[in-house]
Amino acid sequence: MYEYQDLDYGYVIITPENNPDFVKITVGSIKNIFPYAKIIAITRNDIDHVAENKIKQICPVFKGENTYTSLITEGIKNPPSEWNLHVMAGTHFENKIQKKLKFLFQQ
Repeated sequence: MYEYQDLDYGYVIITPENNPDFVKITVGSIKNIFPYAKIIAITRNDIDHVAENKIKQICPVFKGENTYTSLITEGIKNPPSEWNLHVMAGTHFENKIQKKLKFLFQQ
């Protein structure tokens, strides 16, 4: 029989545009629903220092290469939690996502 357990899951924000505002939108919407969520951002390695520092104020930053695949790979190499959702920067999470994630992880 299945027994409910709290899962340790986090969020990896893929940031191909290196835009701190997109990261802020996504982190804000995640934190509204999951206040203690573990979140990291993955940026391209050609990010300028100003944008990198803005993102570092929001969450830890790791750098990948200039392809989507390398950004995803970097997120897999530096996971914030045991289970992680990779999301694109600028994505807005709604309150309904909590029920869907619980159902998904219970399966």
